[in-house]
Amino acid sequence: MHRACRNAPRLGTLRHRDVAKRMVKFMEVSTIGVSRDSQLRAGKILKAVSDGYKLNSTEVSTAKLFHFSRNKMVDRWGRLRDAVASTGAFSLPQFQPEYCNFMKEVTFPSPAFAWLKCEMGIKDCESLMREKYKILTRSGRHFRGGIGHVRISMLDRDETFDAFVDRLASV
Repeated sequence: MHRACRNAPRLGTLRHRDVAKRMVKFMEVSTIGVSRDSQLRAGKILKAVSDGYKLNSTEVSTAKLFHFSRNKMVDRWGRLRDAVASTGAFSLPQFQPEYCNFMKEVTFPSPAFAWLKCEMGIKDCESLMREKYKILTRSGRHFRGGIGHVRISMLDRDETFDAFVDRLASV
């Protein structure tokens, strides 16, 4: 048995057996094929990121990984919201601002995935996006949601994200 599986929570310790089974499956799948060398390299990278925050450097905060990432995601969510608003054919969930313990300020969430809902009576959002607009998405049915929603990654390369927003805005 894989080392991560031996340390997995016992299925009887959680109230919802289905959730527990999915947790164990995720741990199994996410650790398959990761070499020891890769794990050590990842550990060194994480240490360097952590050390960058411990030092009292005078660097601009955007030079720090999490500040840079947050700024990138805030920008992308703003651009996506503008594109969606210009079409009238889609909608996005509205988030409430929350206090961020890491940044020590109130911020709007800007998650890694966007749930886009097709409006105007469109039943199968994934098919519409793929066939008519040549935009690849994941149907909400894969995530226990309806087919009227699609999940979009906000983490792609800048060029890919720019092309996506341009196509979406032209709908």
